[in-house]
Amino acid sequence: ELEYKGLGLSGGTVSNFEKIFDNAIDMSTNGFTIFTIDKNNNLYARFNSFGSSNQNYNAGITEDCSEDFVKIRENVKKAIPANKSYYFIDVNDNLYSKVDGEEKLLGENIVDFVLKDYYNLIILDKNDSAYFYEKIADNIKKISNSYLIDKDNYAYNIDDGQAVKIEEIKNVDILDDYGNYYNFDTHKSEKTIEYVTLDGKLHSYVDGVDT
Repeated sequence: ELEYKGLGLSGGTVSNFEKIFDNAIDMSTNGFTIFTIDKNNNLYARFNSFGSSNQNYNAGITEDCSEDFVKIRENVKKAIPANKSYYFIDVNDNLYSKVDGEEKLLGENIVDFVLKDYYNLIILDKNDSAYFYEKIADNIKKISNSYLIDKDNYAYNIDDGQAVKIEEIKNVDILDDYGNYYNFDTHKSEKTIEYVTLDGKLHSYVDGVDT
């Protein structure tokens, strides 16, 4: 089941989690359009109250998804909405974009991908190689948001188009980046990374200090 909490899909605010979709195996959102994939690999889309009226953020979908989820494609394993387009991997491991109503094949034998900064794709193929425009790393087992995790459980940041190992973060399973924030105690901007290790412990890594 897919559950939702936050700004109401039809206006207002949802203060408690409520079920919005049954039999979901994956979901993603650009903040305005919600994608979900069911157990039969059908891709559905739904706009929230902002996305339904803002053509710049509805992922280029022409169907009316304002009131409920609408099936927009079959045979999809993963999909991510961008602003005026969306990207997906089909059941044959082909990566596509859909822009202005036209599907374009971007790659074959793709097992995972993410959107970095809403526009740029990080891709992982069946040979455990990661690509960001060009190949940037081998021996990669998963993508966690816009980071790479290799088979030795090290994390890699992507900086200036290169994969850079974060030596201080080890044994990592899931990793997220909360970017920079201003610390009023130290009066400086600090970069925060939160990650989960394989033993299930949540860490906060702030400017080189792991807690």
